[in-house]
Amino acid sequence: MIKKWICLACILCLAMSAAACSSSKQEPPAVSEAETSVSAEASEVPEPEESALPESEENAPPESAAPESEEAAVPGEEKAAEESVKISFETVDLEGKPVRSEEIFSENKITMVNLWGTYCGPCIREMPDLEVLRGRLEEKDCAVIGVILDVWDVNDSEMTGYADEIISQAGVTYRNLIPWDSIMEDLPCEFIPTTFFIDSEGHILGEAAVGARGADEYEALVDALLE
Repeated sequence: MIKKWICLACILCLAMSAAACSSSKQEPPAVSEAETSVSAEASEVPEPEESALPESEENAPPESAAPESEEAAVPGEEKAAEESVKISFETVDLEGKPVRSEEIFSENKITMVNLWGTYCGPCIREMPDLEVLRGRLEEKDCAVIGVILDVWDVNDSEMTGYADEIISQAGVTYRNLIPWDSIMEDLPCEFIPTTFFIDSEGHILGEAAVGARGADEYEALVDALLE
């Protein structure tokens, strides 16, 4: 009897063991097509798509510059540019007599305008040479005038008296003028003495002579401009 129960117990154990193996060997549930598609999309890295937004100004290619228009040449404009600006002024001389630039320049082929100051040693030292030159230039229908840059008021007796003394000691007889308001625009200079050469119409000729010079050197400059 006991042997029967033992045999039955063994049969039950074998049956349970066969059932467990069977479940472990069951095929996994089939994956639907939808699940397969989702799995594939998640695992793949999509290619970057070009943005449909307009390019920003920073990344946008530079616009091509419009060609500059060429200005048509105006007849006579080039010639006018080559001509110097006409100088025109009104002032007084050291004696207080009125002076108009047109009257001075029109009387001479070339007028030397010598800018000087009462404080300027080189200016004063060259004045006797300028007086010698004045006599020579008269024969060539040219002239010398001076402009005293630090005497702005003819009524300033102290300054005019000092300038008169310098002129007298140098033996100068050519005319000396009081500066006019636009003199630094008309006759720009950084150093004195500076001498400009003006034609009969009031135009500057050639380059200004900067620094003190002798009568012969000034005369050579005038002769070159007369040629």
